[in-house]
Amino acid sequence: MKSIAFLAVCVALVMMRCSTPQISGGTTDTGNVRVSAVMYHFDGSFAAGASVKMRPEDYLVDSDTLSNKNDLRETVTDSDGHFQFDSITGGSYCIEINDGKEAAFLFRIIIDSVNEYRKDTVLSGTLKPYAKVEGNVNIHDPVDHLYCLVYGLERKVPVDSSGNFVIDNLPEGTYNFKIVSDSSTFKPIHINDIKATSGSETRISNVTPGFSKRIILNTAASGAAINGRVTGFPVLIRLNSTNFNFDSSAADGSDIRFTDSNGKPLSYEIERWDNSAKEAEVWVKVDTINGNDSTQYISMFWGASTETGSEGERAGGSAVFDTADGFQGVWHFSGMGSKVADATQNHFDGSANEVWPVAGLIGSSGEYDGKKSYLTMSGTANGKLNFGETDTYTVSVWIYSYDFTTDRYLVGKGNNQYDLKIKDQQICFTQYSSREARGTQSLSSPPARFQWCHLTAVRKGSSQYLYVNGVCTDSSAKVISAVSTGNTSNDFEAGVQSDLSSTLETYYGKIDEIRICNRAMSPDWIKLCFMNQKESDLLVLFK
Repeated sequence: MKSIAFLAVCVALVMMRCSTPQISGGTTDTGNVRVSAVMYHFDGSFAAGASVKMRPEDYLVDSDTLSNKNDLRETVTDSDGHFQFDSITGGSYCIEINDGKEAAFLFRIIIDSVNEYRKDTVLSGTLKPYAKVEGNVNIHDPVDHLYCLVYGLERKVPVDSSGNFVIDNLPEGTYNFKIVSDSSTFKPIHINDIKATSGSETRISNVTPGFSKRIILNTAASGAAINGRVTGFPVLIRLNSTNFNFDSSAADGSDIRFTDSNGKPLSYEIERWDNSAKEAEVWVKVDTINGNDSTQYISMFWGASTETGSEGERAGGSAVFDTADGFQGVWHFSGMGSKVADATQNHFDGSANEVWPVAGLIGSSGEYDGKKSYLTMSGTANGKLNFGETDTYTVSVWIYSYDFTTDRYLVGKGNNQYDLKIKDQQICFTQYSSREARGTQSLSSPPARFQWCHLTAVRKGSSQYLYVNGVCTDSSAKVISAVSTGNTSNDFEAGVQSDLSSTLETYYGKIDEIRICNRAMSPDWIKLCFMNQKESDLLVLFK
């Protein structure tokens, strides 16, 4: 075997399925990443002369959306089964190794920019017998020139007049397909999350075309009015009888799917689906939202049926509010009883004491009586929500207050760590010192009573910011005196603080959509949250 002359990290691959190693490039330039692999036949010999093709994960044959032709790479393995691609830009890729006869292997890789020291990576894998997929699409009206495309691979197979198609030379893996036509009147059909197993045949039967709707994400001056680019953003989609026909979908919304403009499936979470009331709230994670753009869109699909395929991890809060994106706690107040679920994989579920579920800004909210109501996220005193004065974090919450004249607690980890509260008839964000009896405070005049108000507190080292309804109202971080040094022993709470020395009353009003992130969210991110989530949503347009 040829030796690899550069520093590398060997990634062991699970042989029963394709894997997704994450590969880091330079902190400012991911174009210096090098990927190398050594491939074997099942008998242990080198897989020499095999075709190697690298394509972006969302690539489709004949697609005109490819932004960088350099992302398309092809080579063949040498006599030692080795291949190498240099200067790879950031993104998600599929690398298919195929001997053109009977066996193949698929790598799925992610090139990011986390660590400048991991610029080279060596992979290895064993070619396995082809997987085969046969499908049938119910075509009601005759359509000429139908094809089935495979995301991330160089595949385009014909669909016959009966709607049948066969792909018999696939590497083992899970795939998304797209049925397209040369006809401009044909609406593409997406078939997602189909698992193809080596040496086996997967049958996709009776795929029925459903319905689709284009959802514009308007960030121009006529919409959400942001200028910068926002990534990994959970977009709130509100459905009602004016923009969606609930009778055309499953009673629980289980048939809905979302894709980006290139057809790439998007993760989503159904917060509430009330078929009888014809109302629903769905969070969709969008990879990139550009500023000052009134044409960008995602697509929603529903009503399609198939006898195979699965949702995978697409329908779940932990995929939308990913801890890898900084989300450490998200509480929607949907379906609440004695517990309020945390949508992240941390599962910091809250225990409610006399917090009543009522109609909120986004589905349900929690109503506090100003006397005995509170919510405690047990087990959060230490760990991921335990931020100090030198840490970076963002806390946000929607409030609908019945009273601003009395000092009342909103959310936080107590009067001696960090909190949002109503104090002296102002909105107050305070971060306390763990070393001395002082803190830093940001203030804002409160909004009117009986109105939903979005509060966001951002801490970044010694800098501190308070936003009200998407606008930064204070960035001064005034130094204040405190009774004692910081105390980290309290759990995160909403509506009450457990400090015995506290003079604050419990909250009186409604609370919705509490979030905590271990990142300092940008002004554009914060404004987009407000513009999207407020009652008169200015981001989302249905077409």
